[in-house]
Amino acid sequence: MVNIMLNYECNKSCNFCFQKGVKFDSMMSFEDFRKVIEWLDQLEFFQKAESRKISLIGGEPTLHPKLKDMIQLLKEKNIKATIFSNFVFNEKKLELFDKAVVKGFVGTYNPNSWYKKSEYELMEKNIAELKRRGFDVKFSYNITKGNLDYNYILEACERYGLNNLRFSTAFPNPNYNNNYLNFEDLKKVGKNITSFIREAVAKGITLDLDCTIPLCVLGDEKDILFFLKHVNAANLICKSAIDINPDLSMYYCLPRAKDVNIKNVFDFNNLREINEIFNEKNNKEKNEFYTFPECKSCKYRIRNVCQGGCLSLKKKFSYTVTKKLMSKNHKKKLIGIRTWGGIGDGLLVTPALKALKQKYPNSEIRVVCNDNHKEIFENNPSIDFLSVSPDESAIKDVKQIYETNYGKLKPSINYKKHATEIIADLLEVQLKNKKLQVFLTEKEEEKAKKILSKYKNPITMHITSKCSKNQEWFVDRWEKLAKNMFEYDFIQLGSKDDPLVKGVIDMRGKTTVREAIALVKHSKCFVGVDSFLGHAPNITGTPGVVLFGPSNPIVWGYDENINIYKDLKCAPCIDVLGGKKCQYKSRCMRKISEKEVTNAIRNQTETKKTKENTIKKNIKKNIILKKIKMFNPLTQKN
Repeated sequence: MVNIMLNYECNKSCNFCFQKGVKFDSMMSFEDFRKVIEWLDQLEFFQKAESRKISLIGGEPTLHPKLKDMIQLLKEKNIKATIFSNFVFNEKKLELFDKAVVKGFVGTYNPNSWYKKSEYELMEKNIAELKRRGFDVKFSYNITKGNLDYNYILEACERYGLNNLRFSTAFPNPNYNNNYLNFEDLKKVGKNITSFIREAVAKGITLDLDCTIPLCVLGDEKDILFFLKHVNAANLICKSAIDINPDLSMYYCLPRAKDVNIKNVFDFNNLREINEIFNEKNNKEKNEFYTFPECKSCKYRIRNVCQGGCLSLKKKFSYTVTKKLMSKNHKKKLIGIRTWGGIGDGLLVTPALKALKQKYPNSEIRVVCNDNHKEIFENNPSIDFLSVSPDESAIKDVKQIYETNYGKLKPSINYKKHATEIIADLLEVQLKNKKLQVFLTEKEEEKAKKILSKYKNPITMHITSKCSKNQEWFVDRWEKLAKNMFEYDFIQLGSKDDPLVKGVIDMRGKTTVREAIALVKHSKCFVGVDSFLGHAPNITGTPGVVLFGPSNPIVWGYDENINIYKDLKCAPCIDVLGGKKCQYKSRCMRKISEKEVTNAIRNQTETKKTKENTIKKNIKKNIILKKIKMFNPLTQKN
């Protein structure tokens, strides 16, 4: 969820507020709000209907004078919104809340003694009216030293028929001495928190944890297991929030505002780059600071279930891990690697892993990978220990950790060498062989052979790219290609959500990543766009034809493939546009004709001897892209 902070002005002054004292020159202007919406509208994740939703946050967002115009803009853009409010707003504001846009309200609900009589009556009246009009309403319970009696909020949930409640302990304000709970306080009130959870669950209320808490403060093992079973506690491990401020800066979260922030959201093409900055800045507090001495051996920390509470509290109150707490040096050299990116980016790491193992044969290589990398790293002899993010148990206490994020280097702009070599530089090794590695099992290969045995001249194909829609060729051209090359059976691989090419064998969503690579291995040829399966021919030795547009075949292409690429003035643009739409309507992909692809496939399906002769001739003559419109990296000098 994207949080847009319209203002920090508020008509209340809660003593626990961690936003109090934060000041900007002004509220977010309507024009800047429009720009933020336009920026979001360019992001790939925001294209899906279910992702087109934001939260309007303050301060008290209902105080913003342009709220009506903002809601109207969201309606025009078909974007849904949740409003975070204290419910103490003028009754006339109710008319602003268009149900086509505003899906619900989340609001702090404090004991009635915290309000003036008129404020409390207005709050109750507004809540009742919002419920009557059919809006979703969720209360937020903020636990402080002066707010441990939770009965009032459970009674309010029952009174209004609310079956979902958000809760959190109060956290420090970086600009103001607020009423928050430090770690010692949490130990003292942990039993109260557990009692609140048990009573809420008994009343049939679903609980959502807003911000993290150390599990051990809740009580014994039974209390912890009860919490994990009954509370939606995804936020036990901090994840980057998307909080866009009135001045267009962005925070990781308010308590960490001074340490983790960016100055202008428009300096970035996608959220991935922002999250990488935030994660890097938070790494020390997450991994080098322990909340309590017991954290060192705690199974919940090791399994990455608990991070020991709020990072701002950890920085303020916990201690740096000392040599005494660190485990004794392992006899083997421990090398940690944290992989990055999509499936293709994971595949590109494999030559460097092999080179690293060859450089340090007695080392223990430990890898933390994305969930989509786990499958491709299975059976890899260069990896001694593998864990899947956010579980970083593989590299706990490893001093030397390499990151494979070559994407932040903008390789298509700044490099004239292959991505495998760039990653090798990051891992401080030299490659003797750039061949990618996936270690398929005999069972996986036999299954692929059995499937393909039904077809004559099978050609595997993959038409989509997770990185950018701009990299995709057009479905009607794929259909013409398959229709005109009737002597081949085209087999479409990929996700079940990929558009279907008519007239081909549909294998979308019917294979694992490894099974898809096995099918490529035993097909006559592969054809597709620059995606993870565009790397498969290099793994398997299968002839390949890969269509490039925004990305650069020097960085992501292979010698054995025919890489079709148009050397336009605006290309390559993948590291400029990111996931944004191409303003030229993917001209580079439109310029690739069915005839070019047809000829490339026929060229690649020639006999091996003929193909080898063709490659040798191309290298000898130094035939380049502009002459034949088919790019081969061997013809380019780095």
